[in-house]
Amino acid sequence: MKEHRSSVEEMSEVFRIFADAEGERIPIYARLCRIIANDPALAGLLLEAPVGQRLPVLLLAALHDVVLRQVGAPLQPWYPSVTDTPPPLADPIDALYETVERFRGELLDLLRTRQVQTNEVNRCTGWWLGLHDVCAGDPRPLCLVEVGSSAGLNLRINDYAYEFAGAGVDGRVFGHIGSSVRLSTRIRTGPWPGLDADLPAVHSSIGIDQNPLVVMNEADSRWLRACVWPEQTIRFDRLDAALSRARADPPTVIVGDLVDDLMPVLESRPNGTHVVVFDSWVLAYVSRERRELFGATLADAARSITAGGGRLTLLSFEAESVIPWMAVPPRDPDAPAEIAYASIMSATSFDTGEPVAVAMARCQAHLNWVDRLDRLA
Repeated sequence: MKEHRSSVEEMSEVFRIFADAEGERIPIYARLCRIIANDPALAGLLLEAPVGQRLPVLLLAALHDVVLRQVGAPLQPWYPSVTDTPPPLADPIDALYETVERFRGELLDLLRTRQVQTNEVNRCTGWWLGLHDVCAGDPRPLCLVEVGSSAGLNLRINDYAYEFAGAGVDGRVFGHIGSSVRLSTRIRTGPWPGLDADLPAVHSSIGIDQNPLVVMNEADSRWLRACVWPEQTIRFDRLDAALSRARADPPTVIVGDLVDDLMPVLESRPNGTHVVVFDSWVLAYVSRERRELFGATLADAARSITAGGGRLTLLSFEAESVIPWMAVPPRDPDAPAEIAYASIMSATSFDTGEPVAVAMARCQAHLNWVDRLDRLA
């Protein structure tokens, strides 16, 4: 993954890649991306974003934010998140140009000041699976720490109900069975060990984000919705349910950097606990150097935590080449786009003092499906 995209040609290419990878599931966004990719003026808008945020989903979220709050925006008919109706078959090209022209100032402001902060609560299905693996045989209470936590909705792992298809558990619900937040994924590659086991108690949970979103803030809540793809109405339902739950008991998210401000948080966790650090599509937005420093910080903290009778584990969802200390799991070079651009769920331990990562599963970015990798066979 390139970290410093600086030309219009590169912007056009990332929109084409995104359309190819996700087009079957989000055809309207794919149509918009292909229009943008073929127009240097539209693709070049992404250069207004900070380096590291120049991804198609940022411009798409900015457009979505405008459509959500501007009644009569020309693109609104193509957004089921606003209309509650299927999008028209007509080409959205004229509506896209008119929306950009009419609301250019607002779009540029969003591109310059907002970040991609998709608080996709369905990723908790992956955390729930991963925790069952890394906590097997270890009853130590959990201290959850999420870096790049957005509004902190994914810190509420125990508040949600989980339904898994496949893996011999079709139709069964796990977790907080009566929760209004119901999450699901399909395990496509056979059983996942230990799903019936209880997870250790969660002692505490805290998030770190450079610009936390506040669940009680209307603009921040709208931005969370804008980061959801408008054709996927089930994701809106999940987000709204999670926001409602969080407003009743807001998660703890502090302002901070995943390297500079992480150590004090980790060192403040009680002795004898299992500190689990989460990240999901966070390291992809920082340089390789910062990723290396992140790993070194975790390794330093692990030595102190281990000396106090505890343990440190990192659970990640990232693109396959993002974790510097993890070997990329092999795949067929002719694999379809959904596999080529899938996320890798990995677990990194620090028992030896250095990071040792194992790829656990290949996942769709929003956890629509999970392919268990051989290590869990």
